[in-house]
Amino acid sequence: MKSTLKFLDLEFPEQLIVWAMRVWTRIGDEEASLHYILRDGLSKAGATNAYIDFDSTMTILNETSLLPYRTGCPDGCCENFQHLCAIEKIFLMTVSRLQSSSSIRVFHTNLNRFITQKGMHLVDEPIKQLADSLYKSNIRLPIQDWDLEFDIEYSGENMPQHRTFH
Repeated sequence: MKSTLKFLDLEFPEQLIVWAMRVWTRIGDEEASLHYILRDGLSKAGATNAYIDFDSTMTILNETSLLPYRTGCPDGCCENFQHLCAIEKIFLMTVSRLQSSSSIRVFHTNLNRFITQKGMHLVDEPIKQLADSLYKSNIRLPIQDWDLEFDIEYSGENMPQHRTFH
């Protein structure tokens, strides 16, 4: 059965990753303190070495995604805090499957419909290292069969020319 879990229904490792994604999307030129908050949050969760690979992966996904890049609010103060967006579900699904299998096929099956070919080539190493770093830090994501059907509004030539941030 496809999962339609909301943020508060997720296990801690999943909540950590979604929170990190949401904080990362809010980092701008003037918000350098958010880099510290993100790095510190991952470190306090035991994933001290995950920040660089996480940042690299997020940068590549942000630039090469075929989906509108939307995330919810990281701190629960807005109405879309509970809802998980497509990119968050795809990220969780990919990392959890990489943690359970080192197969390159697993990685490509999960991401190839959602990012450009160039993005697939670039993200390959950082996302594998991120999954491994989280796994070694005992942050193991459960495998979910996420329901993406209603989340994917655009693909290929219908892709919007801009990214939508909350």
